[in-house]
Amino acid sequence: MRKLLPFLLLSLILVSEISCTKSDPQFVAPPEKPAIVKEAGELLFKVIPLSATEVKLLFQYPPGRNLLKLLLKKDTATVGAYNVIKNTVNTSANNYYAVTIQYNFDSTVQYDFKVQTNRLKDTIYQYTISKYTHSFKDAYTYRKVLPTRQNISFDITPSRNFMFIVDDSANTLLTKRLSLKNYAVDTINTQPGSLHIRAVSDSSFLVQPLNFDNRFLSGDSAALQEYNFVSAKTIFLDWVSDGYGRISRVIDNHIFVTNPIFTNGNTSLINLADKSKKVYGPSLVNFQIIRENNYDNIYTGNLIVNTQTGVLTAPVPSGASETVEYIDNTIQLAIAAGYTQYLNGTTPGYFSHLSVYRNQNKIYGGTELADRGFRFPAIQLIKNNTILFYQYYGYGTTFNVDGYYTLDLNTGKVTLIQSDDASPFGDFQLDEKRMISIRNDGIYELIKK
Repeated sequence: MRKLLPFLLLSLILVSEISCTKSDPQFVAPPEKPAIVKEAGELLFKVIPLSATEVKLLFQYPPGRNLLKLLLKKDTATVGAYNVIKNTVNTSANNYYAVTIQYNFDSTVQYDFKVQTNRLKDTIYQYTISKYTHSFKDAYTYRKVLPTRQNISFDITPSRNFMFIVDDSANTLLTKRLSLKNYAVDTINTQPGSLHIRAVSDSSFLVQPLNFDNRFLSGDSAALQEYNFVSAKTIFLDWVSDGYGRISRVIDNHIFVTNPIFTNGNTSLINLADKSKKVYGPSLVNFQIIRENNYDNIYTGNLIVNTQTGVLTAPVPSGASETVEYIDNTIQLAIAAGYTQYLNGTTPGYFSHLSVYRNQNKIYGGTELADRGFRFPAIQLIKNNTILFYQYYGYGTTFNVDGYYTLDLNTGKVTLIQSDDASPFGDFQLDEKRMISIRNDGIYELIKK
C-alpha cells in the first residue's frame, strides 16, 4: 500500500494540472472595429493619359496622412483598386503621390476615382474625383534620334539642315552636330566658351572664350568669335559681357549682343556677313530684356529689331499686356501670351490667356485660366489659320491634360491633338509632317500620322 501511495499522489497532481490547463480561458484580442470612411473634400491632382488603356494621376497632398489606395468606380461598382505611391525621388517634394491605372476604359463612360488615406485611429479619409472620361490623343509618332544626358544648350542652323547640341556627358561637355536629314551625329572639338551655342552656318557657331590673344580676360569681358570647326579658324566679332549679358539667336545673318556692362552698357546689332555693327545705348535698349530663345525675329522686350535698318518696331499695341511669343512675318500674325499673378491665401499662382494679333489688331482672345502655361514652337508653319502650341497645367481640381493643342482662328476652337507631359524645351516644326522636339533625355522626331 505504501508503495502505491507516491504513485497515486503523482497521478493526482498530473490530473489536477491537466484539469487546470483545460479550464484556463485563452486570451483573444477583440476584433478591430471597421474603419469609418469619411469624405474629406477636394484633392489637388494632375491627370496624364498614357495610352488608350492607361492613365497616370499625380496628387499634391499635405503631410500628416498618407495616400494609400485608389478605387476606380464605374457607376456604383468598383472595377479596380490600385496602390498610390509616395514620391521617393525628390525628398523635398514628399507630399506628392502618384498612381498608374491600367484599365480597358470606355470613352463614352464617366468614371469616378476614390482616393483613400491610411487609417488614422478609426477613420480613413477619402477624396472623390468625379466624372473622368478617358481620352488619349496621339496625332504624332515619336522617335528618339539622339539620346542626351543633359541638354546644356542647343541651336538650329539657319539652313535648318543641322542642330548643334552641347551635352554634359559624365561631367564632360560635348558639342554634337545632328543632321536633320538623316540624323547622323558628329562630335565636335568643343571650343572654350561655347557653352551657350549660337549657330552661324552648318559648319560654324559663336564662342565666347575668356582666354584671348594669349591672355586671360578679366572683369565682365569676353571675346565673341565665330568658330569654323571644319577649318578650325576663328574670327573676332566684338567684346561682349561675360557675366550679365544676353545674346540673341542668329536671325537674317545678324546677332544682337550685350557689350561689357561696366564699360559702356551698350548693345550691338552685328552683321555677320561684313562684320559691321549698329550700336544702341543703354537708354534705348535694356540688355536685361533681350530675348535669347526666339528664332523668328530678334526681340528686345516686345519690340522687334529690323535687321536691315536697325529700327525697333512694335508688333502689338503698346497697351497690350501680353508677351509676343512668335511672329509669322509672311502673314504678319503675332502670337502672344498674357500672365497675371495672384495669391490663393499665401500660395502664389497665375492666370494666363492666349491672344493673336494681325497688323496690331487682336483677332483672337482666349479664356483666362489658372495655373496654365504655354510653349510655342520656335519655328512653326501656320497653315489654314491653324496654330500649334504646347499647353500645360499645374495641380488643380479639374481634368486638364498637358500636350499639344491647335487653335483654329477661323472658329476660335482649341483642340487637344497629342497627350504629352514631357514639357519640351524647344520644338521646331520643319514641315507639315515633321517636328523636332528637345526633351530632357534627348532629341525626338515627331511625325504626324
